Amino acid sequence: MLFITIALRNIFRSKSRSLFAFFSVAVVAFILTMVTSVAEGLVGESIANSRLFISGDIQVEHQDYERYFRFNPLGYLVSEEPIAELFAQKYPDLEVSARDQQPSFLYQNETLYPLMIFSYSPNDTPWIEAIQILEGHFPSSSKEIAMGYDLANTYQLKVGDRVMLLTQTADGGSNAVSYTLSAIVNFPSASYNANGLIMQNSDLAYLLRTQGHTHLQITSRTALSQKELASLAKELESQLPAEYLLRSWHDTDAGSLLRIQHFMIGLMTSIFFILGSGVIINTAIMSLLERTTEIGLLRAFGFSTRQVRSLFLLESVILHTVAIISGILLAVILSWLLNLFPIHLDTEATKAYSSYNISGVIRFAVKWDNLWRIALIAFTISTIVSYIPTRMITRLRISTILRTQV
Repeated sequence: MLFITIALRNIFRSKSRSLFAFFSVAVVAFILTMVTSVAEGLVGESIANSRLFISGDIQVEHQDYERYFRFNPLGYLVSEEPIAELFAQKYPDLEVSARDQQPSFLYQNETLYPLMIFSYSPNDTPWIEAIQILEGHFPSSSKEIAMGYDLANTYQLKVGDRVMLLTQTADGGSNAVSYTLSAIVNFPSASYNANGLIMQNSDLAYLLRTQGHTHLQITSRTALSQKELASLAKELESQLPAEYLLRSWHDTDAGSLLRIQHFMIGLMTSIFFILGSGVIINTAIMSLLERTTEIGLLRAFGFSTRQVRSLFLLESVILHTVAIISGILLAVILSWLLNLFPIHLDTEATKAYSSYNISGVIRFAVKWDNLWRIALIAFTISTIVSYIPTRMITRLRISTILRTQV
């Protein structure tokens, strides 16, 4: 108890030095927490958008679809019926949805402009609810389409305008169909706002002159691990037509991009950890070196080497613990406030990261595992770097310490 009293007195006696050490450690904890929160938000959003728009939990496609993708893959489609029948009997917790994607062209002013068509089923509620209607109404009847707001602005299109689409068909020919623009929308993935167009599955089938689907998405009502999804994909594949290829979303191109994203974010966070550790180390060493005379006087007054080490270590633990908690708490509060009043990126910035399926809004995701990790690392580093210099100084003779400071 006496040591705690002395440690607190020393902390408050030298306010400038204590505040410098406090703010240095608190700022490091704050920055690390904010960086990991942004990283977790980006990763979580990217996973959600990839699974919603690209793969589902398990993606189904024809085994030759990718091989002929650059030519005409529309001869290698899959049917929803056999999977739906199988699920109704054996897998009631799984849902199958046809959410096709097909490159096409917008024909305007005698010029072709590339875009991507996303088709959906009218009863596919999660997909529909994920898209924000900015103007008009979601396509509810035949020959109606919705368009990303950036795409509509680029070609100066408004709700109610007639739009001509031209695309390759399954029989090797081409087809041109006129549609009514019923809505301008905001996709969860901002890159789709620049080239995305929505129509019903039946309209896309008419446009492509086919009844199959480019991809089917299987979604589980319960969260499954990567291993469980891979095992389920193999089990389902053995019960479906031989030409059907089933893959866990982790094994798709979207999963590969996410692994790269995880690596880059992990690398970025590690760099911040290293820089933050350097700040903590430098602050602790400077603080102790300034107190060399005090260490010598304590030794001269009869304090043992162990008592001096314990006293300075206790000061460091108290000061740095309060600083770490304060920095992390401030970052958590700020993350919560920024989620209430989100930061919107400009269109060009979101286009630059189009492959990662992120929106134009920065979201913060605070995970307790990350908070404990940041606190533990910062506390460990600050404790070690406070102990080592103190140990080195206290091993010197008292006369040497005091003579050095004269």
